[in-house]
Amino acid sequence: MIEPERQNTSPLLDALDALYDKVSADPMQPLTMLAEEAVLHWTRVLDGQDAVAPRLSVSGYAPEAFHIGMEHRSNHRLDDCALIKGLEGFETETRGRLDGMLEALESYFGGSGYRGSSDQCDRMMLELSRLSRFLNAWLAAAERHALRNPAPLEIKAEAPGGIFHFHPDETVLIQARRRLAVLEPFLNTAIVSWEENHLEPFERALNDLHGVLGLSPDEIYKFLPLPGFPLRRRRLPRQKISVFEPDQRPLRSRSVLRVRFQQLRERLLKGAVAEPGTMKDLTVDVGHFNTMVDTNLFMLGGAPGFHGRARPGLRIIRGRARNHPFLLDPRGFFKKAVLFHNGTYSSGGGALDQMFLQLRQLERLCRFMRWGDWTRPLRGPIDRGIIAWEENRDEGFTARLLEVAGLVREIQAQ
Repeated sequence: MIEPERQNTSPLLDALDALYDKVSADPMQPLTMLAEEAVLHWTRVLDGQDAVAPRLSVSGYAPEAFHIGMEHRSNHRLDDCALIKGLEGFETETRGRLDGMLEALESYFGGSGYRGSSDQCDRMMLELSRLSRFLNAWLAAAERHALRNPAPLEIKAEAPGGIFHFHPDETVLIQARRRLAVLEPFLNTAIVSWEENHLEPFERALNDLHGVLGLSPDEIYKFLPLPGFPLRRRRLPRQKISVFEPDQRPLRSRSVLRVRFQQLRERLLKGAVAEPGTMKDLTVDVGHFNTMVDTNLFMLGGAPGFHGRARPGLRIIRGRARNHPFLLDPRGFFKKAVLFHNGTYSSGGGALDQMFLQLRQLERLCRFMRWGDWTRPLRGPIDRGIIAWEENRDEGFTARLLEVAGLVREIQAQ
């Protein structure tokens, strides 16, 4: 173990030392490479350039997870998600949404014609995103209700992935946590595969989701992820989640783990912390990584890639389009965006859902161009618009839509 003069005996340093001892005692790959990337990530967190991803706790609660940022004002939602009926309607409304998703999946797999057409995949992506938004909205409402009506915690149910704690009189809270914890990984895998433009993983994810939706609530419970499963961060894009048990083999390449570890440790000893609460978050994250090393079961999140063209063994969902409706008629797009933003056009009837789909298709067109040249200014507004739609924010989404429309009009006028 590296032994500089130690003046701080914090739990974080203890956890880091334990990790270094495990990895360096018997250097293996890919373990050493995973540890190197983790130490580099924690260094970026100290610099304020990155953040620690929330992870599923044994209680099912993650205070920085995506659902915390959902729109809570009923008159500002894109989709009311039937929340107006009260939390007691959770199971009924959720069952209805899941049945609708099951029908859409059966139509996709059982329909006539070319199953993997880009239009069919795009419609499925929209349905997946709508269901994800619904589940996040209900969990956010249940969490807020529980905070307003505190009650003693009790251990009520033991799951394969750990023990879920919940308020004895807040049954909707544990139901909403459980539903999201089980279904969101399936939804996220499918949506991220669509974002990556990779057809076969997309269809595998749809098939997996189809199998789970046909189960009873008690059977679905078996699919709860293990504690430590990475979750989507609040107000940030989706990440690609990888869960794997790698074969370990002797390390034959040179490692920079010692150097990176030494730099991180020295900075911590000097008290170099960017944001309040960072030390606590890092301690939890390093503890999770230690557990993954012990079990050789890694649950990691990262940025999605993108496949711009098909090649042998790789089928893509959509090739590069020659144009897009927003680009073909920038004036019409701008007028429509203004009318949505000022409330002349309402969000009812799914009109804004279709605008969201077209916004995602515009994002894909820009990704074919690697966000270069004229597409670069569009990236920020498109990303923020997608997140606002997923957070169910009417004002946020229509404002970003108007911003994109203004930029497209300027670009086309040049």
